[in-house]
Amino acid sequence: MTLWVWGTLFVGAAAVQPNIEADVDAIAGGQTVDNATRAGAVAAALHRANGSATLLRALRGETQKNSDGSLLNRNLVYIKLPKCASSTTGGVARRIAAHQGLSGTRGRAWIKKEPGVWANHDTMDVIGRKNPALKMPAFVFSLIRDPLSRCMSAFYHFRVARKKIKYPPTAEDKIYYLKNQCSNYMTGYLKPRSGKKRWPKDGPETVDAIMNGTTGWTSPLAFIGVVELYDESMVLLAHLLNLPLGDVLYQKAKVSGNEMKASVKNGKMLAIKHLPVDNEPLEVQNFVRSPDWHGRNNNDYELFRRVKERIASMYATVPGLNASLATYRQLLLDATTACDGDSRKTCYWKDNGCGFACLDEFYDASVTSGTQSVAADLDLDG
Repeated sequence: MTLWVWGTLFVGAAAVQPNIEADVDAIAGGQTVDNATRAGAVAAALHRANGSATLLRALRGETQKNSDGSLLNRNLVYIKLPKCASSTTGGVARRIAAHQGLSGTRGRAWIKKEPGVWANHDTMDVIGRKNPALKMPAFVFSLIRDPLSRCMSAFYHFRVARKKIKYPPTAEDKIYYLKNQCSNYMTGYLKPRSGKKRWPKDGPETVDAIMNGTTGWTSPLAFIGVVELYDESMVLLAHLLNLPLGDVLYQKAKVSGNEMKASVKNGKMLAIKHLPVDNEPLEVQNFVRSPDWHGRNNNDYELFRRVKERIASMYATVPGLNASLATYRQLLLDATTACDGDSRKTCYWKDNGCGFACLDEFYDASVTSGTQSVAADLDLDG
């Protein structure tokens, strides 16, 4: 599956929407169905329908599961791009895996027992060269971020907080890093590999290859999310994998992670957050607004633009997505309140997926008590 499929999937299914709406009315048994509930039920049916029997199960909130009770019948691979909410998303990937019975939830090794999860830092090229091929299909996804925000976050984290340069950093330190560590970093990380063939010299076609695949190359990415649209991305991920919203709940990993806290306490790291660009020295501001900076990152900016547009298009055209997003955000807000103080406990791996026990307890209680809307139950709770 390539990225364009998750757009085409719903567009093609939309043609059968009138019949699905009739089935929603039939299952409601003559009761009034409000627009939000109808939209959620229709979206669920569109996503799950593979024939009339499956359609009816979907509309009743049922889902066809594997023999072991899991919803996934494939491996889950998350390509962690540094400073793209990677620890938080690594926690989401491991949460999905834990809930669906995939192996590898608690480690970083490549998948040995399939289906399994791998959620770590490595470029697509390195993964293709160093890891054995998987026998089962894999759903591969990643998240990207505004190129400048990602680079400055990396500078402050890897260079300043880890004391690799003298504090406080100078404008020259920052410009040097921007020039030497941040040239089309994200597209370089995600560009495809075909067997022993490495992707040729980067050009405009690199973005096409990452998004859709291109002649002679197949992009393994099934989905790309955006940090600046994080909640929207997580709801789409749940839809694509046919999972309940509870499987993509999260607590932010790097805000006050155990490892970072300990490193600050013992003097190995500085507790520093990076400045907004408008507060950076004038020399830095001038450079990041220059043709030089944008020329060095033309592919990254193009990928960022196109992925954002695709996500926005999905939310503008797919019935039920916005209702699911509203439900998800309320769940996150309530979960944060319920699990305050528990966010650094019971992690899946290092600072990935911390607080999962509390999140599980919270979500199970919310489903049992019926605090979620019918639309959310039909849409994502199968």
